[in-house]
Amino acid sequence: MKLMKSNSRYWTKRINKQQEALYDKSVEETQKKLQQVYNNSMKVVKADMTDLYLKIIEGNPDGTISINDLYKFNRLSDLQVQLYKQLKVLGNAEIDIMNERFTAMYKTNESIIHREMPKEIVTGTLNPASDKAVKEVLNSVWCADGKTWSARVWNNKMLLQQRVERGLVDCVARGVAKDELVKQLMTDFKTGFMEADRIVRTELTFVQGQSTAKSYQSAGIEKYEFLAAHDSRTSDICKGLDGKIFAFSQMKVGKNYPPTHVYCRSTVTPVL
Repeated sequence: MKLMKSNSRYWTKRINKQQEALYDKSVEETQKKLQQVYNNSMKVVKADMTDLYLKIIEGNPDGTISINDLYKFNRLSDLQVQLYKQLKVLGNAEIDIMNERFTAMYKTNESIIHREMPKEIVTGTLNPASDKAVKEVLNSVWCADGKTWSARVWNNKMLLQQRVERGLVDCVARGVAKDELVKQLMTDFKTGFMEADRIVRTELTFVQGQSTAKSYQSAGIEKYEFLAAHDSRTSDICKGLDGKIFAFSQMKVGKNYPPTHVYCRSTVTPVL
């Protein structure tokens, strides 16, 4: 019995360590790709807005700028259309990147468990999940707000457009220099990137957790132990669940299974 428990601790620790490394790598790679598309999008928007700013200044003999100038010749409405088109390009690129990374997370996490789990404890069948099954996980609604992650992407693009437009109107109303407008634009896009990063980190935890649960259940394992990250950032809810054992048949994401909150880093380990 002691030997079995010792071997169990060994291979489960190996899996958990590889899962942690997989998560960190997935976050890093996704961040790099998202940062690139956000930078490209911001350059386009920056060029459009600064061009409009300069045209308004050039049109005024005294070189000043006022809010009335922004509404002349449909300037603001034209810019809003351009901004909408650019953010739509950004949103589509964002969804493609996330979809690719979430799919890779599910399949790679699954292969880690299948490879590391001792065959002598498997009482079920360890077959790779079908593309259809993976897609169902990626498109599932698990948050209380009833939205998919892709719906949140588009909601964030709408909020980004609103922030950029408000920033433009505010800068024009105050008659500030072009550099101040650019600074505000960079702040708005940085906020948009942080919102995208929040989706990435939380959904990677969800996808990895679903892949883990289905892999262990397929192997015939019926229970899991909740494992919280142990550092200063650990939430109270995860601290309260840490070390507790639950049946997979009773698992509820957000209640007793990760993620329990935004930015959740908790995971689970099988109980034999």
